[in-house]
Amino acid sequence: MALLATSMGCSKEEPIQPKPDTTVVNPPHGVTHFYPNWSPDGTKILFWNLDSQLPDSMLGIWSVKPDGSEMQPFFIKSNHPAFSLFYGTDWSPDGQWIVASLNLDIYKIKANGDSLTRLTNMGWSSFPVWSMDGNNIAFAKTIDSAGIWVMDKDGNALRRISSNYDYPTWSPDNKNILARREYYDSSYKYFISYLKTINIDTYDSAFVDTIYGKLYNMQYSPDGNTIAVQCQKYLRLSQIYTINATGGNHKNLMGDASICENIGEYPRWSPDGTKIVYSNCCSNNGKLWIMNADGSGKYQLTF
Repeated sequence: MALLATSMGCSKEEPIQPKPDTTVVNPPHGVTHFYPNWSPDGTKILFWNLDSQLPDSMLGIWSVKPDGSEMQPFFIKSNHPAFSLFYGTDWSPDGQWIVASLNLDIYKIKANGDSLTRLTNMGWSSFPVWSMDGNNIAFAKTIDSAGIWVMDKDGNALRRISSNYDYPTWSPDNKNILARREYYDSSYKYFISYLKTINIDTYDSAFVDTIYGKLYNMQYSPDGNTIAVQCQKYLRLSQIYTINATGGNHKNLMGDASICENIGEYPRWSPDGTKIVYSNCCSNNGKLWIMNADGSGKYQLTF
């Protein structure tokens, strides 16, 4: 994967255009278990269950233990029929609350399922993430004042810190938010993704990396040294990569993109940083998998 040298400005210079390998045949795409997220104590993983084999009333947020046991509904349509659109969840650092995008607004709910509370009334709001100190929540807005927004944990002090970027994730020191923006290259054929950090107090930004392809669902490792990211190369399905927190050192954790087991989306670190849970996006399974942080030891978690 071609890179730009790391710099402090968000340069529009494009990396060297890759020569796509058109000989690889993609596996069929399909995902039924989305947006996994590990609890702070490591005992549970929340995810969106949209399995077409389930009755509509059972769709929504489910939980499962990291060994695959106790897979059960947490917030589903039968209990909350007003909600039908789901875009991401995150745990508060103390494990007491869960923030979620429901019907394109941000809500929080206690980890025991009580006290559903609406935090925004803006629409088109998704991918909420809790700050490491538990005091703030960032999220992306995609239409009408699009960009990265931050509010306190109760929905107050709402402010936009950057326009046009999305998929926010907090740095471990709580000072910055990592986000990405997509562009077409000059041929209008390939996507280029830019990563930058945004200081939540000054709104100053710093360039991190530029990659040919679409990037989604970034997250810092618990030690702050590495970023896990979903990367979709030209004419390929998504795979999980890691990059250095300062940019560079891109590592594909999945291997051959033509193999069903090597296709993945929505990576999330375990609290101790040793494992990554993700969604396999091949329609032959489309469920949750777990692997070691270096990409070894892959196994299917949900069925």
